[in-house]
Amino acid sequence: LDVGVLGVTGGSPADDEVGVVIDEVVDGGAADVAGLQAGDRLLLIDGAPVTDFGQVVGLVQSKFTGDEIELTVVRDGTSLSLTATLS
Repeated sequence: LDVGVLGVTGGSPADDEVGVVIDEVVDGGAADVAGLQAGDRLLLIDGAPVTDFGQVVGLVQSKFTGDEIELTVVRDGTSLSLTATLS
């Protein structure tokens, strides 16, 4: 089985709160299809809090292509729940 890929690049820890601010979403990737956007603050992956981009990578790579993960993000002050199917 292939390791899951979310299709985001970079990610800066949020200044004052939990989460990682997504720098870029790869066109056509799992994150793009799920509705994730650059600038979103990713708080949770499958309920696990993320505080740096290394955690995002680790959690995604613990899954496989075709697995669904639940992303909790904040966009413009609104919390959203997105489901991504890893590529």
